[in-house]
Amino acid sequence: MFIYSAFDEDIETPLYHAEAMISAFSLRQHSEEPIVLHSNSRVLADRLAEPSWSPFSEVIVTDVPRDHPKLQKLEAIAASPFEKTVFLDTDTFILGDLARVFDFGPFDIAACQPPYRQSVGSMDAAVKEEWSRRWKLNSGVVFLNGSQRDVMDSWLADYKDRLTSADHPGKVMDQPSFQQALMKHQPDIFTLPNNYNFRLCFGGYLSGACFVVHTRAGVSIRPVMQNLNDLEAIGALIDKVASINSILVGVSFPTMADLTMAQEDLHKMQFVRNAVGKKVDG
Repeated sequence: MFIYSAFDEDIETPLYHAEAMISAFSLRQHSEEPIVLHSNSRVLADRLAEPSWSPFSEVIVTDVPRDHPKLQKLEAIAASPFEKTVFLDTDTFILGDLARVFDFGPFDIAACQPPYRQSVGSMDAAVKEEWSRRWKLNSGVVFLNGSQRDVMDSWLADYKDRLTSADHPGKVMDQPSFQQALMKHQPDIFTLPNNYNFRLCFGGYLSGACFVVHTRAGVSIRPVMQNLNDLEAIGALIDKVASINSILVGVSFPTMADLTMAQEDLHKMQFVRNAVGKKVDG
C-alpha cells in the first residue's frame, strides 16, 4: 500500500534514507500494511532491510541515472503493485492511520493543495487561478485508487521531456509535470485538508488531529544518518514531532454561546468608546 523513494549520492551522509527509515518507522506504528522502499544504493538498501524490526516489507534497488532522484520517485509510484497506493516523501512523519482516507468516498487521486493562494489583480484572474489551483496538488503525499495509468504515463512523459532540456537534471521538480498530467486527464480528485500533509515550512491551519507532518528534521537527524538503525534517535524524533497533536488536544475552541457573549461585549465596548469619545470631544 505504501511507497517511498530514497536517493542519496553519498552513502556516508544518507539524508534521504535516514528520513525514509524514520518516516516508515512512524508509519509502522499505525499500519500493518506493506511498506515498499525504492533505493538507488544496494549498500544502503541492505542496511535498511537488515534488522528484524525493519519497517519495510520490501526494499527495491533501482538503476536510474545519477542525479535523477525525482525520476526514481515517479517510476516507483508507476510500478506500485497495489490497488490502493499511498506515496510518501521521505521527510514525512506519520501520526495516524492513513488508510482511512480511502473510506472518505470514491476518488481517483487524493492529495492536498498548497496552503496559500497567488496574489491576483482582477476577478477574471482570480477565477482562472482558482480553476488551476484545483490541479495544484502537492506530490509529497498522494493517495491513488487503482493504477491511474493515464495520469502516471503523462506525468512521467512530461517530466522526462523537462529532463532532456535541463542543464541540471537533479534540480528539475516533478510538481509542474504532475499538474500538467492532472489537467490533461482530469481524474476525480479528493482535496484533503492540511491534516494529511501539514508542511511546517508554510504553516497554516489545522482543525482536529494531524495525520502527516511534512518537514525536514534539521540537525536532529544526524545520529540516524550515522546509524540508520539507531532506534533511540528515531523514536526521539518521532515523539518530538508527534507532540503537535498533544498541543492541539489542549486547545479549546469557542462555543456558539461564547461567540454570542463576545459579540455582545464588543457592542458594549463600542458603546463605551463612542460615549467616551463624545465626552472628550465635548
